[in-house]
Amino acid sequence: AAMSRQVLDSISEQAIDWMVELNAGHHDATLPARLQHWLGQDPRHQQAWDLLQQRLGRALFKKHIFFRAYQHMEKARFDQALESCNHIAEQFPAFQQEAQRLRCELLNSLGRYTEAESAYRQLLADKDLPWARMGLAVALHGQGQLGEALPLVQDLVKNFPEYLAAYDFLARLQEESGLAQEAQHTLQEAAVISPNNTLRQRSVGD
Repeated sequence: AAMSRQVLDSISEQAIDWMVELNAGHHDATLPARLQHWLGQDPRHQQAWDLLQQRLGRALFKKHIFFRAYQHMEKARFDQALESCNHIAEQFPAFQQEAQRLRCELLNSLGRYTEAESAYRQLLADKDLPWARMGLAVALHGQGQLGEALPLVQDLVKNFPEYLAAYDFLARLQEESGLAQEAQHTLQEAAVISPNNTLRQRSVGD
């Protein structure tokens, strides 16, 4: 039992070493793959890592995993950023959804709405995600499909009333559709839910 405890303590120390290396800020491109290899060597490695993650949170690991994607975005290397998102989704299942979300949002922000629409529809086929519904509506709107985008966001607000970003976008779509009264009503509903949004308050007061 003492030997077993020694082994476990040693594994815990190794897990801490990995965490320290992640935190060192060197951004070694081989580090994620080397860590994944160590995790796969022994189930106890994964258990020790999971325990450490629970204690310290996953923010540090996530920061390292997404570092290259954000670095590419900052330097306007958008194709590389999209590739990084694909890599994260494939290699790190725990961050798959977040990587897919970043990829889709990037496609929308680049005006690549057809690709974004396809990606969002694929995500929604697997799971009903409010942010994916919203992204799909943005992609459709970007392609000039206002008639398709509007009911999507109306449905989103109805089913996920706490998703505040949808209200502002819905009001915008309603205004573009010539539904000024409905847009005002939507902003008033949002102001009740989130009275601290000064931009929304100003719109309601106009």
